[in-house]
Amino acid sequence: MPAVRRVAPLLLLAGFLLVLPGLAIPAFTQIFLDRVLAQGRQDWLKPLLVAADEARARCYLGLILARPDYLTAGQNKDAKRSVSAMGFGHILWLLRDHPYPANFWRSLPEETVTRIFSGATGNERMARLFRLVQGRPVDRDVVEAVAQQKDFMRRIRSDKGRGTRDILEREGILLLSGQYDGQLIRALDLPACPASAFVSCQPETEQHRRMALQAGFDLPRA
Repeated sequence: MPAVRRVAPLLLLAGFLLVLPGLAIPAFTQIFLDRVLAQGRQDWLKPLLVAADEARARCYLGLILARPDYLTAGQNKDAKRSVSAMGFGHILWLLRDHPYPANFWRSLPEETVTRIFSGATGNERMARLFRLVQGRPVDRDVVEAVAQQKDFMRRIRSDKGRGTRDILEREGILLLSGQYDGQLIRALDLPACPASAFVSCQPETEQHRRMALQAGFDLPRA
């Protein structure tokens, strides 16, 4: 029995150490995605290696012990050294070729972005956004950045004929909410739209027009 008492704390500690990575790594990963990568911070932990491939929306996150033999001999003008070929073999990868939310604006032509933000009012900018970017879910954060208004959610909906949805509807364009129009989004064969996102489209078939009319939209005659 005395031997069991001596071993028991060690077994508990070993069990905790086995569970800890499973708890810590997901939490650390989320902090990295939200606070470091999304905000472009450079003042993070020095032994932490961070890289992102924006074209592919993939990121890399690793830990390394910054020993001299893991670093290159040469330095840049800021006296900084990089990881050597041998050092790369000693990186503890927390994330490797890991997907992250793509930068919405980098996926659009520069001319399109300029046209969107050239609108004089929030409603006009939002209307341009969903007029020029159709058939693709647009997250709430993007809409807020375009609107530049605190009450953008009220303005994006039908607002006594003045909302973004009203403006586009008169042009024959549907502005749908992932939270409220999920059934119609699926019926129109549009991409899956999260509850926090919106998607626009212009019905091209008579069947799709009928679906929109049944859902309460008042589209102009083709």
